[in-house]
Amino acid sequence: MKEQGLLDAVTYLAGVSGSTWAISSLYTNDGDMEALEADLKHRFTRQEWDLAKSLQKTIQAARSENYSLTDFWAYMVISKQTRELPESHLSNMKKPVEEGTLPYPIFAAIDNDLQPSWQEARAPETWFEFTPHHAGFPALGAFVSITHFGSKFKKGRLVRTHPERDLTFLRGLWGSALGNTEVIREYIFGLWRRAVANAKSIGHLLFGEYLGNRKVKA
Repeated sequence: MKEQGLLDAVTYLAGVSGSTWAISSLYTNDGDMEALEADLKHRFTRQEWDLAKSLQKTIQAARSENYSLTDFWAYMVISKQTRELPESHLSNMKKPVEEGTLPYPIFAAIDNDLQPSWQEARAPETWFEFTPHHAGFPALGAFVSITHFGSKFKKGRLVRTHPERDLTFLRGLWGSALGNTEVIREYIFGLWRRAVANAKSIGHLLFGEYLGNRKVKA
């Protein structure tokens, strides 16, 4: 798109699941495709994963009252797949889009806990949207500032503020794998069955022989 000049003609960029990872990487590199390609090549050529940092982020998230499977998925699984732990925030993308240097990004997540009337239709109402400014349900017209996503509200009023979630967590939330409970259950039970069969711990099975090292070869 950049080479053909299409990026300058596009108003919005929207994605769901894995495409949100690519789009967010584009924005964290200020829209520089060459820098993005070089960064990807560097990360995946070295095939390294900073396990210690991922564990630290997971433990830190576990202290939050909002801790969920998404935190583990983001910091321990997706970070290994992408070979990075971006700590920037979606609100950091405001400047380039407000200045018009990059298209406006819309990141969509699948809501599997749907209202009964939405279960069959799978209409646009089933999407939860994130932008550099807001997060919420378009169908309900219910949005909060992206900096307050994860904070506590009561009757539409902010009652408890939590820090803005980083891009690593949001990538875990945007990924569609967590939209299917059965897939998650089978994945976890599959790990357990293989661990028992091979007389290995779940940690050893997930992270290889270098669990105690700072960095792990993938």
